[in-house]
Amino acid sequence: MQPIQITFKKRPRLKKPILVEGLPGVGLVGRLAAEQLVNELDAQPFAVMRSCYFPPQVIVDDRGEISMFENTFYYWKNKKGKNDLIILMGDHQGLSADSHYEVSEAAVKLAYKYNTKMLYTLGGFGTGRMTKKPRIFGAVTDQKLKKQLEKQGVLFKGGPTFIVGAAGLMLGIGKEYGMKGACLMGETHGAYADPNSAEHVLKVLTNLIKIKISYAGLEKMAKEIDKEFEKIKKAQEKQNKELLRGKELSTMDRMAYFR
Repeated sequence: MQPIQITFKKRPRLKKPILVEGLPGVGLVGRLAAEQLVNELDAQPFAVMRSCYFPPQVIVDDRGEISMFENTFYYWKNKKGKNDLIILMGDHQGLSADSHYEVSEAAVKLAYKYNTKMLYTLGGFGTGRMTKKPRIFGAVTDQKLKKQLEKQGVLFKGGPTFIVGAAGLMLGIGKEYGMKGACLMGETHGAYADPNSAEHVLKVLTNLIKIKISYAGLEKMAKEIDKEFEKIKKAQEKQNKELLRGKELSTMDRMAYFR
């Protein structure tokens, strides 16, 4: 296998497409947002990326059937706007620093061949806590884009910060290919999949590219996760009460012994 192998299922004719990246990352925010976008637009797969930079393993589904790790490029033709979409969604970014660069550049090169001038990368901004109303943080390759994002409520952190992985590298590499770009990062705990944060990121993105979709899938997923967290919270509270009760009984026993 070549280090990175991209296989085309079809070669669509696209109109100045915008590239949207949603690979797995912090809180799976970008991945979940991209998946909702693909499903709602009924975007079609046209190219698949496989790589020896991905983990040396296969995925086994609930039927016991295996599949390789791969990242898929989808396209959507915008009948009401100036720009079609290329959406990158998949299973992995890479295992090493070198592979992150290689995977990111391969994706940018594919979009460049379709005359892409604009790209958005989606991801999570880990804070170690869950929130109902996650803030959206941004980064841009051009100050003019910053004003557009700020109008959508996107925040920009002061001082030097870092964006790890494809969400940052694709912006930097895209800039070298003459593309403008912006990263949208939803506030999230970081240790759990966060469809609520993904929904907020996706709402900003769809406003920026002027399309309308339903967010019902992410809303349903968020409610299910909230229920699970509530169960865990109640179980922990019960356990803490039992531990506290145990300590109280132990203290009473010791007091009785010394009487």
